[in-house]
Amino acid sequence: MRKTFEGDAKQTCGQASVNQVQIENLLIPLPPLNEQKRIVEKVEQLMGLCDELEEKLRKSQEDSEKLMETVVRGLLEGAATKI
Repeated sequence: MRKTFEGDAKQTCGQASVNQVQIENLLIPLPPLNEQKRIVEKVEQLMGLCDELEEKLRKSQEDSEKLMETVVRGLLEGAATKI
């Protein structure tokens, strides 16, 4: 991108700038449509895996909290019966 604008950029107060027309005329290469579709499918597949991992992490955290509550409750009840 830098090389694209280097020749066209204007120096203002020591900073290079480009205008809207230059940006609008910028050609951005895109992969062929079938490759774009393949990329989208892969991203959707990976996002599904991320969702599954987030759910497993949430469930694991809930299970850990329940286990900790049970352990603390057992310790407190055990201490109370000894008193």
